[in-house]
Amino acid sequence: MAAKAAFLDRILTRYGPEAADARNALRGGVADAIRRIWPTQQGKSAQLAPNEEAADAFYIAIQRLSPQEDMQRTLKAQAATVMVDIGELRSLLAAQSIPSISKPMLIILVVWLLVIFFGFSLIAPPNITTTLALVASAFSVACAIFLILELDHPFGGLIHIPSEPLINLLNQLTK
Repeated sequence: MAAKAAFLDRILTRYGPEAADARNALRGGVADAIRRIWPTQQGKSAQLAPNEEAADAFYIAIQRLSPQEDMQRTLKAQAATVMVDIGELRSLLAAQSIPSISKPMLIILVVWLLVIFFGFSLIAPPNITTTLALVASAFSVACAIFLILELDHPFGGLIHIPSEPLINLLNQLTK
């Protein structure tokens, strides 16, 4: 998304000074996306739905461009295409943000694993090797479940998608 927004800014820069309003709207949209997707307040969840007001303002700024030559017409068409691509990405991001792990299935999995490990601990001879093997296996399974749960929330938690690409883009847009 950051790469497409950077390309869009480059297109608008090539268009000329008439695209300053559109570039300002793009800058505002990127800043708003950063605030909504990666909130700075502790405990606040990411808002992945696109900001329709900012998107509409940007779309109107692009449509207000009145090309004077063929190159500007081509750049305006490209800008509209890239803008639609970014909108599709944001909509897809919002559509896929629904948690995909069902709590009943997770409970069944944990109970099933408890039964398996409890059964192994009853059958295995009580010595240090089997105890360490059971503890290591249980730890590995717990880590795998933790990773699955973490990856189900890509914008929060310990493992998350970083905001640096969009922050770097915002810094470039302000120059």
